[in-house]
Amino acid sequence: ETRAAIEDRFNRRYNSVATPAFDGRTFRVRGMSNTFYGIRDFTVYRHNLRAAEMALTEGRFGNCHDVGAGKTLATIIATMAGKQRGLWRKPMFVVPGKVIEKWAREITDLFPDAKVLNLRLSGRSTDREIALAQMYDWDVILVPTHAFSRMEMSPAVEGEMIEERLRDFRAMVEDYVLESKASGGAGIAKREKKRIERMMAKLEARLKKIRDRETRGGDRVYFDQLGVDMLAYDEAHFFKNALASPKARALGIAANKPSQRAEDALMKADVVRRLRGDNRGVMVLTATPVVNSPIEVFHMIRLVAPDLLAHYGISNLDDFIEVFVRTGMREVRRMTGKYVSKLVVTGYDNLPELRRLIGEVMDVKSYEQLRQFYLDFPEIGPNGKPVQPFKRPDAVREMDTAEPSRLHDLYFEDLRHRAEAIMECYRDPDCEPREMKDNFLVLTRDGSAISTDLRLYRQRFLDFSGPFAKASRMAQAVAERYKAAAPARRNPAEPWDALDGVGGYGESVRRNPSKAAPVNQLVFCDFVRLPDGRSFHKVLKDLLVERGIPAEQVCIINGKTIGVKNGRDYAVKGSDDKEELKAEAQDEFNDGRYRVIIGNKTIAEGMNLQRHTTAIHHLDVPYTPGEITQRDGRGVRQGNVYSEVEVRHYLMARSFDEHRLRLVNKKANWIEQLFYGDERSMDADDSSGELTYEEMMAAVADDPRIA
Repeated sequence: ETRAAIEDRFNRRYNSVATPAFDGRTFRVRGMSNTFYGIRDFTVYRHNLRAAEMALTEGRFGNCHDVGAGKTLATIIATMAGKQRGLWRKPMFVVPGKVIEKWAREITDLFPDAKVLNLRLSGRSTDREIALAQMYDWDVILVPTHAFSRMEMSPAVEGEMIEERLRDFRAMVEDYVLESKASGGAGIAKREKKRIERMMAKLEARLKKIRDRETRGGDRVYFDQLGVDMLAYDEAHFFKNALASPKARALGIAANKPSQRAEDALMKADVVRRLRGDNRGVMVLTATPVVNSPIEVFHMIRLVAPDLLAHYGISNLDDFIEVFVRTGMREVRRMTGKYVSKLVVTGYDNLPELRRLIGEVMDVKSYEQLRQFYLDFPEIGPNGKPVQPFKRPDAVREMDTAEPSRLHDLYFEDLRHRAEAIMECYRDPDCEPREMKDNFLVLTRDGSAISTDLRLYRQRFLDFSGPFAKASRMAQAVAERYKAAAPARRNPAEPWDALDGVGGYGESVRRNPSKAAPVNQLVFCDFVRLPDGRSFHKVLKDLLVERGIPAEQVCIINGKTIGVKNGRDYAVKGSDDKEELKAEAQDEFNDGRYRVIIGNKTIAEGMNLQRHTTAIHHLDVPYTPGEITQRDGRGVRQGNVYSEVEVRHYLMARSFDEHRLRLVNKKANWIEQLFYGDERSMDADDSSGELTYEEMMAAVADDPRIA
């Protein structure tokens, strides 16, 4: 009877909601133009209409469609339709600065009569801009992500919210201590206790600072006084690491420090909900809602719909862990080589219920699932047969693996000796690991540098080249494609007319069909500087120039250098607006002036570089599958005139490259299982964000079986 009662209560709480099936056929919005980017009588993809329909029904939404699926367009039409229906009066979009002009253009393209305020919030005009935002009834206010946190809340409101965060955090600490003692533990470990005390002290210091600001007064206009009653966060994975709990950190599934950007976004979302008096008014857009751990789902839903979590009895992160995270004692090997029993995450349970909870306010769809939508709800063509309107280029993935030279082998052997020395220090009671100049983080970075290019590791190799040099192999591949200039098959779903009014090539190709489209390429490498401070990206550019690509056609974008001006790489000045420079470079690449962009994380998100991209080169291996997805999404997305994009990964055999790629693939597997699988539970072996002893040693070993 007890079991039956528990099952009945569980099912009533988690399995009693049926999510409506939307297909976008009933969505309507007034005032939308029939011309978009110069295309007359364009048609909005029905999966975007479906997403807009879902957003209006709930009044809050997480659009987690794959990269390049039209999340921007869906959000714009949902927002305008919501305003027409009285769901909100003054929406604000928080978007990366490098695409803010694109957002503004698309809004006014779609809705020519829309009143759009594009905030910059830089320099002396900041107060004037905020006053304008408050005074007028805007259809949309755009604000760059990097400037959004500079919009202060009134001291009274911010102080109240910080006090609430302190109460919640204290409650989680108390619960964690009681739970630890009840299970036979001694409470919070000394190291964790100090970390908690530091965090509490920071929150209390922030609260005191806010109170001091309140007593000083002033006539500044604050965020909560603008009248904003709807917030949409683009690239919402930027805001996933809000304040965690002691239990989550002890289990190794949460960041040690909360992200201030995430905390600020969460508090402002809560302010909007309070001002509205309901639980609506927040949307998020991201193709990668989870990057490192399934608990990031909690932070995403907490940002969009905290009341939904409360409905399911989840008031904080620890409650979420209690329902969906399986823990247990496991023998873990410490850096000293000794094994100790430790409470760890062993798996994730109740996944169908978690997927159902996610599905109530978020729509997580891969490219394949979006195409399947048109099979489930087919569109009929003129010939009476179903058509597949949604198409992006196929990613043709290649692994270019170089054999290490004898020199590489010697350096990898040196890494193993360094790892052993670090381990010996951990074992020696008289040795203090913190006093060592070497540690596993330094060692891991050095291993990645050696695998990528020896010039990144030692200055003496500044003229390093050879068949084992990944940079040389990349440069040769880029140059060969550039010289061949034989475009891949053009995507028939993207006629040349689609470029009309967007850039010079659209018009010129229509007038001169014999002119070939640009053959553009992207090169990704997160290593930017050489040991002597010079630019490694400039070294890569020189390799391309040596192989016949004109210097003015190779653009570097990495934060320090953006674009080419007067025939030289442009070094960013303190007075420059980096986002404007990136936007210029983006347009010049899409228009064909630049044929190659070399960049790091700066270009991996929020930039649309797809129009003529035919190849993407990964010189190094990122840490997460989300980073690879975002990199590839700069070119493998709708709007590319080609039907294929080569995605080439440059690896070194028996090196950190292969180890990191294995970890990325493991993460990709459990993310796919979490969102798209049908299993009731999964083990956590592949989802831990923390390197174990074995993984540390595997990273410096030459035997892949250790991993």
